[in-house]
Amino acid sequence: MHTSNKRIRKLAASAAALGALAALSTAAPAAASTSNPAAIGPASFSDCPANRICVFAATNGGSVPGWTHFPATSPGSCTNAPIPTLTGLRGALSAYNRTGRVQKLYAAANCGGDPRTVHVNTAIPNLGTPHYSIGG
Repeated sequence: MHTSNKRIRKLAASAAALGALAALSTAAPAAASTSNPAAIGPASFSDCPANRICVFAATNGGSVPGWTHFPATSPGSCTNAPIPTLTGLRGALSAYNRTGRVQKLYAAANCGGDPRTVHVNTAIPNLGTPHYSIGG
């Protein structure tokens, strides 16, 4: 009888946990947050904050699977810019430059590979290949 009570309690606890999980899954999705670059929520080029360069892990400024933004990188400097997503780090497939300075995106970390210039107040909807760093 003692073993049956333990099983009943475990089943009840499992049912309660499943109920809580089901309640969470029906809640409204959270909006993207600049404090959490991997947040999934509505985002587009128009969501890019002023004085930042935004990089998106999807084409056309899409937020899924992720996006983030950085201040301008000074000439001669390099900023590694992988995008944290729910499935790991990814490179940018689109970008929007609102920094007030011309920026360059590079296909490899540490500004390696061929650069792609992103002019001031210009979006590139499809970089063609992932880009992982930003140079000034």
